[in-house]
Amino acid sequence: MSSNDTTPKGYAPFDLYPYNPAQPPAYAFLAIFGIAAVLHLAAMIPYRSWFPLPMIVGCGMEAAGYYFRSRSHNDVRKILPFVIQHLLVLSAAPLLAATIYMSPRRISRVLEAEHLIVGRRWATKVFIVVDIGCFVTQAAGAILSGSEDPDEASNGRTTILAGLILQVCAFALFVACAVKFHTSMHSASLSLASSRNLAWQKYLYGLYVASLLFVVRNITRIVEYQQGSDGELLSNEVWLYVLDAVVMLAVVFVMLVLHPGRLRRKARKQMSVKPREDYIALT
Repeated sequence: MSSNDTTPKGYAPFDLYPYNPAQPPAYAFLAIFGIAAVLHLAAMIPYRSWFPLPMIVGCGMEAAGYYFRSRSHNDVRKILPFVIQHLLVLSAAPLLAATIYMSPRRISRVLEAEHLIVGRRWATKVFIVVDIGCFVTQAAGAILSGSEDPDEASNGRTTILAGLILQVCAFALFVACAVKFHTSMHSASLSLASSRNLAWQKYLYGLYVASLLFVVRNITRIVEYQQGSDGELLSNEVWLYVLDAVVMLAVVFVMLVLHPGRLRRKARKQMSVKPREDYIALT
């Protein structure tokens, strides 16, 4: 290992990866996340929904992260691409989560059931604030983890762990609130929702699936950082793609297929072809 005196500027005196990052999968996920961002952006027009903007930005960050990861190929000691790819891939997740947190209220508005949302005046704000906390901790941890100082790098990993655990707790609370809304809808008068035949339940199931995927991804990340650089998850690049990139892509496409804007668009179409008096508001 080279000493600090002979280490070129911008390079670490040790390998930043326990392997040589491969370029083909990095380029593949750069392209797929870029396509996903374009698809979500295009969906904003017919659905007239702006709340997926954080997910679009998150997809862009994922794509950029894998681009910078490809720059580390055959250059595993260069600090800048390592820090940027780590920062972007970790920090993109809270932005993807933000769109999920904002979805239940959009669904409830279509069903005229906002009064059934748990803490409808504060819940979304709380989740967004927590999400910002996750973003800040994971971004700060990613920057620190690229430090040449081993103690700072260790503190960075601890900070990342704190952000990941906080996000798991946030999703547990989010799912609990979504389930409460779901059960309240079943026990309330469903004349409006059922007369439109909106199949609104599948949009909530989509949120459950996306939340589960997030929790799985975060738990594997927690295990990864607890194991350290000698652990199986960090020492083998394939796990990054299988347990992070693929999972985050699944979240993005679940939200694209079960976009709350699709539910609102379907409701509007049905309202345009049925007499207004056919609808009975939820009580």
